[in-house]
Amino acid sequence: MSWKVLKVDQEHRTVSLGNYHNNTLKELPLSAFNFTPMQGDKVDVYEGDGKVMAVLHDGHTEPDTIDEAFARESDTVTVNAAVYALLAFLFGIFGVHHFYAGDNKRGLKYLLLTLIFWWTIAIPIILEVKSIIAAVKVLSQPSVNGMTELHR
Repeated sequence: MSWKVLKVDQEHRTVSLGNYHNNTLKELPLSAFNFTPMQGDKVDVYEGDGKVMAVLHDGHTEPDTIDEAFARESDTVTVNAAVYALLAFLFGIFGVHHFYAGDNKRGLKYLLLTLIFWWTIAIPIILEVKSIIAAVKVLSQPSVNGMTELHR
């Protein structure tokens, strides 16, 4: 399973890793890496017999899940979770949180649905409920320094 390097702490000689398929975080000593890790690197972690080793992910291994097989790096974006949630709560019916996350297509869909069907009241309410759910979801995901990764 692939992990992403979230933070390299030279002072404490540790590396923080995140896995978005099962929403877990892991911290490894810098000595576990057979290369110099940098934020954003994808790594494979091998553990056994009380030892741990992290190697740079070569991208040629079989995916662990069907979701991973279809996931693309461009399908994820890193956002400030608090800002995203605040935008979703306050301006969710207009899709502002989607524009903030770079998902302009979905943001435009929310905006047009609200502007065209505002008089139905039901459509804006549905969009706001969906926005609140998105806000709660992003706030419940693991984050590093308030930043979290969203899958578009």
